[in-house]
Amino acid sequence: MPTKSVPIVLKDGKTRQFRLEWQNICRLDREHKISIFDFGRDAIFGQISPVKITGIIWAGLLPDEPTLTFEKVEKELMAFEDFQKYMDIITEAIPQFLPEAEKQKEPGKKA
Repeated sequence: MPTKSVPIVLKDGKTRQFRLEWQNICRLDREHKISIFDFGRDAIFGQISPVKITGIIWAGLLPDEPTLTFEKVEKELMAFEDFQKYMDIITEAIPQFLPEAEKQKEPGKKA
């Protein structure tokens, strides 16, 4: 079952759907050495870089725009003043990507 999407408006003003799908998460890791599974830890420790944010946004746009390049997202679609918006969208989308058992698991309890 596909993950749900989260609407996102980037610098060009166009509303797109941000959706994390397995093959694109693997592509992000394989091609750019960026893992979404490090996102929470990196955010807590203040280690989120613009490259990580750009990569995750790029991967989340690929389901609807498979020819979109990382470079186009970086150069034409991202804006520094929207950094917090990107963080919020990624934070909202990641739980939708996880299996149901992981979303419902309480800390300290086994699923």
